Amino acid sequence: MTSATVRKPDQQAIPYQLPQPADMSRDLVHVGILDKWLEDDNLWVPMTKTVSFKPLLLSASQGYYVNLLRVRQSGVLSRHRRTGPVHAIVLRGRWYYLEHDWVAEQGGYAHEPAGETHTLYVPEDVEEMITWFHVTGGYTYVDPQGVAVGYEDVFTKIEAARRHYEEIGLGADYVKQFIRWGDLITCELSGSPGRARGHTESRSAARSSESLGRRRRQPRKITMERRAVDVAGIPVSYLTAGDQTGPVLLLLHGTYWSRVWQPVLDGLAGAGLRPIALDFPGFGRSGGELTVANASIPALAGWLPQFLAALRIDGSVGLAGHDIGGGVAQQVLVDGEIVVSKFALVNAVMFDSWPVPGAARFRDPAVAAATTTDDVLTARRKSVLTALARPAAESEVEEYLDPWTDPRVARSWLALAGAADSRYTMELLPRLRASQTPKLLVWGDDDSFQLVEYAEKFAREIPNTQLVRIPKAGHIPMGNDAAAVARALVRFFA
Repeated sequence: MTSATVRKPDQQAIPYQLPQPADMSRDLVHVGILDKWLEDDNLWVPMTKTVSFKPLLLSASQGYYVNLLRVRQSGVLSRHRRTGPVHAIVLRGRWYYLEHDWVAEQGGYAHEPAGETHTLYVPEDVEEMITWFHVTGGYTYVDPQGVAVGYEDVFTKIEAARRHYEEIGLGADYVKQFIRWGDLITCELSGSPGRARGHTESRSAARSSESLGRRRRQPRKITMERRAVDVAGIPVSYLTAGDQTGPVLLLLHGTYWSRVWQPVLDGLAGAGLRPIALDFPGFGRSGGELTVANASIPALAGWLPQFLAALRIDGSVGLAGHDIGGGVAQQVLVDGEIVVSKFALVNAVMFDSWPVPGAARFRDPAVAAATTTDDVLTARRKSVLTALARPAAESEVEEYLDPWTDPRVARSWLALAGAADSRYTMELLPRLRASQTPKLLVWGDDDSFQLVEYAEKFAREIPNTQLVRIPKAGHIPMGNDAAAVARALVRFFA
């Protein structure tokens, strides 16, 4: 018999007596993972209408995450290639990979090696599948021939969770309880968006500076939020950020919605501006519905003074437009009803650069009348993927597409496409050539919709215009290099 077996329990019940490592990460404990956490509450982060997840641990420094994945659909969920190993424990239902002959069933464990590509399939008789996944690295979503069509990793998980928790009223910071940064801490920086927002320093370095008695500047808290205002009986939604006391910068969307401006709002607000990214009636999160008659560039420009009046903004504003929103911005500038201090276009329509073929076909009333909501969703999916000009996580694509699942919003998009006519921008040219208002063009170089050659022509022909090109960026450069776009806008407007 060993000495260990004859010791009294209380003699061994002594906690470790030395300090823990100074730079270790905090522990993390969740209670009720096998029961309470499986309940149907609003903490599930939606990826699509039938797929959601609950984060348990999001390791930003080591690039892995642990979550519960819930699927309420049958058939193929995704086809993906793993960059790291995966561990899975099935808590409800069952699933399998088309490439294997085993089935992951409730109570079972599976290990998936790095480098494997497989197609996850949920059987038709499974109403709900919930699986605990520990994922190192990320997924690259591929088609059957291995061509990449999207990706997902810990950082897309963090962003999806942050957006969801903010939308349901818990606040964007709710996700921070799940994030671990290893031996790093984050420091939010105020000031120019040209400075890195994810700046980090080691805890030991932080303690060292504190021991030297340095006073740390309190970070300026920037919170993006969605608001709404009544305009002639229609609730009009808009995104904004900051303390709302700085110079107004009105941000207009085109065939997309206010989501295109979301990546740069914090940077603009951090520089002291008051960004307002609105959703036109019938678009995004706004109420109402557009028709061809009120969806033209002149009609939307004529509506904007009502929006500003509803917000009690009566002074001059900075104005920026993306896509067809840039055409609206040009109309606003030359009309003069709104006093525009400075003016910017981001991959916008101009001259005879539009409508692009994908939108022009809907100018035919017969084509528009025969187009269903599902048809619009299919067309917009293709457009979003092309506009982003990079692999995109399915959760990001679904976020862009979500408004168009509403038939009212789909009809409004068809109206905007039906009213698209380059004669409006061509007719503005004489007055644009006479305008001395400072102008900025910010352009994704790889845009296949609005070619950079049009921006170069605008900069040559329209006075007081400067062009900033964003390399390796597409039609929505805010989604490719938000820091560069924000930096260009801040230098111009702030």
